Amino acid sequence: DSSTFSGEVEGWTPITEGRLDGKIISWKNGEFTCKGRVEDKGRTIVELRVTVTRTGSDVGIFEGVRLFDHACWSRHPHHDLRGRGDIEQMDAKDLDVVKRRVEQMGYAGFSVWQGRAFIKGGGKPLTQEDLDYGGDEHAVGFYL
Repeated sequence: DSSTFSGEVEGWTPITEGRLDGKIISWKNGEFTCKGRVEDKGRTIVELRVTVTRTGSDVGIFEGVRLFDHACWSRHPHHDLRGRGDIEQMDAKDLDVVKRRVEQMGYAGFSVWQGRAFIKGGGKPLTQEDLDYGGDEHAVGFYL
């Protein structure tokens, strides 16, 4: 089971040919090809090999750890992720507690509706384009 993704590295070139196949993640960024293994419920990339695409020459092997803070989160009012089951539910009174749970477990994000957080399982990183707009009267919000 594989998923594709794209994105940007701030101040650099777009990410292309992004692919997550099980625990193996790979992408191209400008003249470089990157391939590594996702561990620790999505918080760590290990054995991240960076090569020059044109020549196949190794630049280096790296390890990356995601550090979470408030800047990692975005709220999307009136949006939800339909067709993907909830892996967990919890009280949404303290959103920081919900965010920490999602981060610790490597989940994709969560929606809030009627005081409950509906947590979506891991998989490919989500973007706003993956979410469904429910209309202005839709009293749900999604957190990525």
